[in-house]
Amino acid sequence: MALAETEGNLPYIVEVGAIKIDRELNILDTFHSLVCPPSEQYSEYSENLCGITKDQLEVSPDWKEIGKLFSKFTGFNRCRLSSWGTYADIPVLKQAYGYYGMGYPHNVVPLDAITVTSVVASFSNIKLKSLALKNVALTFGIPVSVSHRALEDCHTVLKIFKELNKMEISGEDKFELLEF
Repeated sequence: MALAETEGNLPYIVEVGAIKIDRELNILDTFHSLVCPPSEQYSEYSENLCGITKDQLEVSPDWKEIGKLFSKFTGFNRCRLSSWGTYADIPVLKQAYGYYGMGYPHNVVPLDAITVTSVVASFSNIKLKSLALKNVALTFGIPVSVSHRALEDCHTVLKIFKELNKMEISGEDKFELLEF
């Protein structure tokens, strides 16, 4: 999962975090790094939202370096990527690889955590007031002390998936939450 921030209409990655899990939702490994964006622009809004300072980013590696490490972490296309808002994160991730002339190594269709959560909650008759990650976590009784930080958000999504996996699904069809 990558945290993408925008300045004007230019999205870029400032932080990437990931948790590798098995089918039982056990953590196998984690990945985290700040990423120095290719642009000098980093908005005050982004700094306030994430708590990541311009100074922290300036001393961080760029995506050319981090992208190689992230690809190795994910096993290239052997892992299915997921994020809270895949519709936004994956295009920015593809753009980051392309910016540095690197091919996008993740060919498996990503899993959108918002969609999974919405569908399972719907089948379980749970009403979500908002699809903001923190609000959904609180709906399931999951405390969130830090948000809008890549690795911490991954841990929050995993806790939500664990709660969803415990749910009884109404109707005739039962399915495994993360069957892929």
